[in-house]
Amino acid sequence: MSREFWQRPTIFCALQRIAYLERAAAHVMAGWMPKIVGIDTTLTLGRFQYASMQNASTLRSTTQSLSIPIGGFRLSLPEGWRNYACAIDRSASEPILLWSLFADLKRRARGLVVDMLGGTDPVLDAGIREQLETALRSVETQIAWYEAQRLAGAPEEHVRVLQALWEAREAGAPTDVSGCLWAPIDRVPRPSRPGHMRFATRGAMSSRAIYEDEVEHTRQMFHGMTDEEITTLELFARCSYEHPDMPEEFHAAMARQMFDESRHAQACINALEDFGGKYGDLPISTGVYDLHYHHAPCEPGSKRELLWRLLLRSTFEEALSLDGFVLQIKKRAFYGQEQITRVLGAIMSDEIFHVRSGVRWSSYLCDGDRSRAREELEQAHAFDLEQLERIRRDFVTANPEQALEELEFVRMRDAVVPQRFPFSLDISINRAAREAAGMDDEDMAQVVEWGYAKP
Repeated sequence: MSREFWQRPTIFCALQRIAYLERAAAHVMAGWMPKIVGIDTTLTLGRFQYASMQNASTLRSTTQSLSIPIGGFRLSLPEGWRNYACAIDRSASEPILLWSLFADLKRRARGLVVDMLGGTDPVLDAGIREQLETALRSVETQIAWYEAQRLAGAPEEHVRVLQALWEAREAGAPTDVSGCLWAPIDRVPRPSRPGHMRFATRGAMSSRAIYEDEVEHTRQMFHGMTDEEITTLELFARCSYEHPDMPEEFHAAMARQMFDESRHAQACINALEDFGGKYGDLPISTGVYDLHYHHAPCEPGSKRELLWRLLLRSTFEEALSLDGFVLQIKKRAFYGQEQITRVLGAIMSDEIFHVRSGVRWSSYLCDGDRSRAREELEQAHAFDLEQLERIRRDFVTANPEQALEELEFVRMRDAVVPQRFPFSLDISINRAAREAAGMDDEDMAQVVEWGYAKP
């Protein structure tokens, strides 16, 4: 007698439940990203968040496409599933959160995948099984990582609450999957960092090395880049988490950027160590996150706040790196620093996607009106300049002698460094890269007008 396998409607129900656990896990990770203290854990969650999003997207798409012959399948779940996942987001501490994600949710997801593999036909359901096996490997990798950390478990009361919510997961009114996420439970104005790390003085110069062929210059560069990659990861994580009503394609783009920033930060940390340094040796900065998380002219949590984050960090600052990295790579190549040029080149390639994403979603938030997006960037840029100038003024007032030394250093550096190179150190618009990122002539003219690059 042949073995009986699950019918397609049963398969679709199981697929969407696994997909939801993965999507909910990604939502929780995004929200917690700047609240995680350890740098290694933050970077790991940046990669796991993307993997969870990929699993959710693949399984959900499979359900939609395979259900077409039977008239489609409504992607909905009882609200009990959301209650369970939201309780994890409300974990009282980082150790409890990590236990809830990897010792509870991910293990339950693994159990559902294993059950489904046992109920599907190796021949007729081969495509589904391949995707399930991919998801299973991903989930098991995450569980293994957590187990290797040897962290404390969750309090018994928290364990009982999650167990009760899991048992009641099929209770409640059916809710469309698109509405199964929840509104943000908090605001996070500043990201967490390990207690032993020193913070840089706000308004002070971050680098005092002169020549790129000096080891100390390279250390300072990669240390500063690590700051920026981590804080950009955290900023875009909150962009996703704080706006669950944005289209799923937006969240997929934010997840991809989190993944990229995690890799970039790790690459910079590795390069820093190759040159005898370690992240945290120098004072750290969370300035990118601190400056862009909230802007006073924007209502907290509003779409305009999200718009300004995307405009300033993606379409302005990350777009400037498309211009500036060209010169940096040229200078490093002049010194024969192939290892450094490889790191910078790889990061620059990813920045094109980041800028394109910023252009797309800032346009979306402006109802497709690029002129309006440029007007908003004009206002956001002016506001940020005011903030930076105020921070610098406060520093100069409090540290006049150090500020004067910094001014003399800048004058000396700008006089001697150009003499080292047989080419101009002017930064020009990287038209090819900016066009590939979806920018037009007016976008580029705005940056030239502000004096950040030559045409």
